[in-house]
Order: sequence, then C-alpha cells, then structure tokens
Amino acid sequence: MIKPIHITWTKGITLVVVIIPILVFLAFAGAVSLIDFNQYKPQIEAEVTQYTNRDFKIEGEVDVSILPFKFHLGNLALKNPPGFKETNLMTMKGAHIELSLKSLFIDRKLDIKGLELIEPKLHFIQQKTQNNWSDIPLLVAIMPEQQLAKLRYANLKPNEVTNYFKRVVSDVNNGPPIVKSEVNEQDWSLQSLVVKNAQIDYSNIEDGYTVTIKKVNLLTFDVLPDTPFQINTDFIYQHSQSPRTFDFELNGFLHLGNHYSQLYLNNWNGVFRLQLPPEYNLPDTRLTTSGKNLLLDFKHHQIYVNEATLQGLEADVNLSFQGEFGVNPVFEGVFEANKVDLKEWIKRLGLPAPEMVNKKSLTEAEGKFNWRWDGQVLKLDNIQAKLDSASIQGNVLLPLDFNQALKFNLAIDGLKAEDYLAKLTEPSKETGQKIEHTFYPFPLKALQALNAQGNVVLTNFNAFDIRVAKLESELFSRHGKMVFAPFDWQVKDGVLQSKLIADLSKSLGQYLWKGRTKNLPINALVSNVKSPLTGNVESHFHLTTFGNTPEAWAENLKGAVNANISDAEVYGLDMNALLAGNVSLNKTDDLHTKLNHVEVNGKFLQGVFMPKRLLVQSENFKGAGKGIFDLKRQQVNGELQVTIEKADNVLTELKGLTLPLMFKGNLTQPTWSVNLAEITPGLLTQAPILNTLKTMIE
Repeated sequence: MIKPIHITWTKGITLVVVIIPILVFLAFAGAVSLIDFNQYKPQIEAEVTQYTNRDFKIEGEVDVSILPFKFHLGNLALKNPPGFKETNLMTMKGAHIELSLKSLFIDRKLDIKGLELIEPKLHFIQQKTQNNWSDIPLLVAIMPEQQLAKLRYANLKPNEVTNYFKRVVSDVNNGPPIVKSEVNEQDWSLQSLVVKNAQIDYSNIEDGYTVTIKKVNLLTFDVLPDTPFQINTDFIYQHSQSPRTFDFELNGFLHLGNHYSQLYLNNWNGVFRLQLPPEYNLPDTRLTTSGKNLLLDFKHHQIYVNEATLQGLEADVNLSFQGEFGVNPVFEGVFEANKVDLKEWIKRLGLPAPEMVNKKSLTEAEGKFNWRWDGQVLKLDNIQAKLDSASIQGNVLLPLDFNQALKFNLAIDGLKAEDYLAKLTEPSKETGQKIEHTFYPFPLKALQALNAQGNVVLTNFNAFDIRVAKLESELFSRHGKMVFAPFDWQVKDGVLQSKLIADLSKSLGQYLWKGRTKNLPINALVSNVKSPLTGNVESHFHLTTFGNTPEAWAENLKGAVNANISDAEVYGLDMNALLAGNVSLNKTDDLHTKLNHVEVNGKFLQGVFMPKRLLVQSENFKGAGKGIFDLKRQQVNGELQVTIEKADNVLTELKGLTLPLMFKGNLTQPTWSVNLAEITPGLLTQAPILNTLKTMIE
C-alpha cells in the first residue's frame, strides 16, 4: 500500500508544478485582456516628450498580444518646434515591440526581444538660422549642425587625423576598429530587428534642395551590444536637383560601440542600380560594391573607409580614405580607377554631351591620385593618369568657392587636341543649307566663369595639324579674361615665345597674340597640310582677332608681321631648274624653288595679309613682290618681279632681265605664270626665248 501512495503524491506534485504556471499564465493573459492599455498613452507620450524636447503623440491604438508577447503602437508622431512649415519631425505607421515572458515572470523586468518599425519617416530641416534636430540628445550626436563650428577635431592636420585613427583602429585587418565603451552598456539584446519602408529626408531651405533616402528595409537577427551582427538592407537614394535615382542592396557585418556613437561595417558587399526617368530612354546601370572596413564615429565626426571597391560598365574603382565630417569636413585618401569609359559613364548618368568627331575619344581612362577635401577645396596630388593616348601627371586644387582660383600644375604628354572636337550642324547664313562644323566643347559660360591660375607643360602635342614638341604656359583666368603668359612652343630646334590674351567676357571672344619666333621650321608647324612655303622663320608678330570659331578668327584677323625666312622652298614651280635648262615633263613631280632668304613685312586686315615689303633671294635670281593672301577664302593673288642673275645654256640671254611672275589661286597650291603683257615688245624681239620660258612655267 505504501508504494501506490508514493506514486499518487508524485503525480500530484507534477500536476501542481505544471498547472500552476499555466494558471498563472492564464490569469496573466486574462488580466492583460481586461486592461485597456490606451490609458497609458499619456504617460508614454510624456516620457518621450521629456527626453526629446518635442511633443510626442500616439494617434493610434495601444494593443497587447500574448503569444508572442508584443506591444503594438499605431500612428506615432514627433512634432517639430515652432518656426517650421512641416508639422512633424517623425511619423510612424506602427511599432511592434516583442517582450520576453521569461524575463517578465522570473527576473521581473522588461526585456525587449524583437523590434519592428513600420513606415517610419524622418524629415530633417535646415533653415538659415535653425534646424529641427539640434536639441534632441540622440540626434545631435549623429546629425551635424551649423552651430558646431568649434569642434574639438575640426582643425586636425593630416598627421593628426592619421594618429587619431591609429588610436581608434586597433587592428584593421584582424579585428573591428571599435572603441569599447568606457562603461558597461545596458544588458540588452534583440533576437530580431525589422524596419519596413522607412524614409529619411534632409531639406536645406536656404540652398533649395532635398536629399531623400526612401523605401528603406532592414533585417537583422541576434543583435548584441559590442558584438558584430549581420545586416541585410535595401534603400533608394535621390537628390531633388538630380534626375538620377540610386537603388541600393547591401549586406555585411555591423558593430555598434562606444554608447552607439560608433558604427562599424565590416566585409560588406552589395549592388546598386542607377535609374533615370523614362524620357531619357536609357537602361538601368547595375554596379556592385564591396569593402573591407568602414567606421563612422558620430561623437567625434570621424569616418574611416578601407579598400572600398566599385565595379560596373567594365570599370574598376578603388577607394580608401579617412577624415572628419560635419561643419568642418576634412577627408583624405587614395583613389584609383581602371578601364573607365568616360563617354559611356556620361551617357548613363544622363549628362549632356556633344557628339564627338573621334568615336574613340573619352573611352579609355585610368589613373591614381591622392586627394584631400576640407569642405572648401578639393586637392588632387601625385596624379598619375591616362586619357586615351595622353598621359597626365601633376596636381590640382579645386575650390568650392568660385571667388577662389582653381590652381594646377600639370604635365601632359601625347595629347591630340583634334581627338576632342565635337560636331555641330547648323544652317548657313548665306544659303540656309545645313553645314557641319567642328568645335571644342567648352561652354562659353563655363570659360567666362573660370577663375584659374596654374602651369601646364604639353609634350608631343598635336592641334590644328600642328605638331609641337613642347608647349609651356602659365594661365591666369578671371571674369572671362584669360592670359597665357608665357605661351611658348618648342618645335624641333626652333622656338616660339609669345603671350596670348583672350577676353571672353562678351558674346564674341576677343584675342591678342604677340611674340617672336627663333629658327622656327614652318614644315614642322604644319606637318599634315601641304604648304606653299617652308623654311626656318625669325619673326616678330602682333595679331588681334575676334569670334568664336576658327573661321571667324581667320576672317577677323588683323595686325603686323615682320619675318625673315632662311632655307625656304616655294612649291609649285622650280625656277632654279628652269634657269639651269632643266625641265621636268612629269606634272606630278613635287616642284619647288629653293630660296636662300625671304624677307616679308606687312599687315593683316580682316583676314587678308598685304605685304609692304616682300623680298626673295635665290642662287639664280632675286625678286621683290606684292599681293594679297586671303586666309578666309584660302586664296592668293600676287606678282613677283624676278631679276635673273644667273642662267645656263640657252637661257643665258635672260641674265639681267626682270621678269614679272604671277601667282594666284589656292593658298596652299597656287599656279604660276609669266606676265608677258608687262614686258616691252622690243625685249621680246631681243629675247624670243621668253615665250619658251612662259610655256615652260605654265
């Protein structure tokens, strides 16, 4: 009988152990179901209002579910202070807070297990004299404000920034660069954190733009303080002044430290799409991103990015930098890019671009440089870049304030200026028919606004069929007035020393170019165009013109030229061979007359050069001439009075005679003839060979 009694008590104890918690839970559930939690809304609102210094309202219901044990809050709103058109700083359609029943019954404390935020919307507003977040403790640590002008780290020098991160980053490669909290964080954890369809807006009223991060979704599990946890998120970024939309998807390991003032993202990767409005008729651009380390220190406004990469459109971009954000930003780092098709990027970004004559221009770019940005000036140092066939080295200072000068010191090798000509089709003023022009795509407004100062050295430079071994210049530009002084060219053994002044402040540019040449070879300057004249030039010139195209510059050219040309060759006629009795019967021969010396002195007027003095000297003759050289129409018409000093064979009777040679037609290939009408009949009778010479020349 004893044994059955023992079994009965055991069963009874078991039933008590099982039933009592159930009864307690049922009693708790019954009590919860009878409680109207809406009565606590004023207390909750008061607590939040006291902490945020903002009116806080719960417009919806406060409900509680038992399994799982969740609080449901609906339609939350955090108000803006007076002086803002927007009523709310924050709204939220709903919040679900899951609590631990175990902690509630056993430890008698509220332990949040999960948090779900439904459609939270934050709208930060920066007005001229105030913003809507600087008096909220949690937000002022994260969001920069204009009043924080004297931050402790605002004026860190580059070495101080590096030392700061050496203290913060314990070991970038082996561990997260997180500063541990000076005091223990509250003992908490979240089994899950979910954010659905969130939106953050930042509006700058004074500057008239809004930045929006919308459709934000976030999912993460097992969130612990001072412990990395994996996140998955997606969101859309937009700027009101840009038609472009960026759609991000990102995952990685996140670490929060130092009272949540530090955010560390480790080994992230993701993808984002660049979208343009339908009217652009362009496909979405898909880019991938990854990186090793990203640290945001909101307390000290510091950022650190290590080995971030961007890949897309067959290009690779690598970026590492560190510095300070906020009112006085200071960033510095290294940028490297490979296989960048600039033309395709310009197109995919929806930026305006003219049609280039050379289809391959702007398609191959790569480079590496150090950079620094202090909120006012972008500095690019140790530039090592290539653009198409040209290599670029040097440094650039690019200020944000247009009143400060852009400064540069560049060395460029192998630049072909004709590769960057654009096409323009417009009706002719004379006939109305469409004519295709080429131009350099530098907007006049941009040149008028250019404030720049710097030096550039071009080697192996090609422009307008001119080959220059070396071009050195220093540029000063402000308010549309540009001064290139010096503007010196080196061509083979010759040099051109000059100064070029361009006034672009008006709709039609005005130009002044003056200088001198020393032993400058004409055929090296004009290497790809057949020239009527070659030789080495010693000259002085002072030229002015106006207009916006090369055609207009030629038409409006005026000024003076004084030149001496040695070892010259005039193409189209070999006068020395004729006087020696040698006649070429092959019309395709490259005929030219060698001249020991040419002296020319004259003026340009409306694109037409009229020499006051034109003297030539050859081994067989000397001469003096006159005429006009029309650059606009590319025509020439003139006369050269040639006195024969030496003649051989049957032409010896011409020695001492003065012959009028006519040249006219195309500027680059004129035709020659003897003007017998100016020769006296008696002279023709004495020297009938003149008729033969006329036939040979023509």
